[in-house]
Amino acid sequence: MIPHSYMVTLNNEVGRKLQNLSITPIYTDGTYFIHILKRKLIDEDLIIDDAIDDYAEDMLEIVKKVHYETMKEFAIPINPNILHIYVYQDGLIDALHRFMVKKILANIIINTIFMDG
Repeated sequence: MIPHSYMVTLNNEVGRKLQNLSITPIYTDGTYFIHILKRKLIDEDLIIDDAIDDYAEDMLEIVKKVHYETMKEFAIPINPNILHIYVYQDGLIDALHRFMVKKILANIIINTIFMDG
C-alpha cells in the first residue's frame, strides 16, 4: 500500500496529473498551510517559537551587564573562584551572539532566495 501524500500548489491542472499517484493536491499559496504547520511543530516542541529571538536579545543585554558589573566588582587575584563565573558568563554571551548572528544570516538567505529570486 502506498502512503497517501499531499501537494500544496497554485496549479489547478495538477489534480488530474496526480490522480493515480495517491497524492491529493491542496490548492493554496501555502501561507496558511505553512502557518498551521509551524504552529503544530511548535506545539509538539519540534521547533522553537520565533519569540525566542526577542528573549535571546534581551538575555544577551542582561548577561553582558551582569558580566561587566561582576568583573568590576570582583578581582580574580582576590577572588580566584570567580574565574568559573566569568568563563560561564563569557560562554553564555558567545552562545547568544552566535544565535543572533545565525538568525540574521538565515533571514538574509531567506530574503535572497524568496524575495530576489
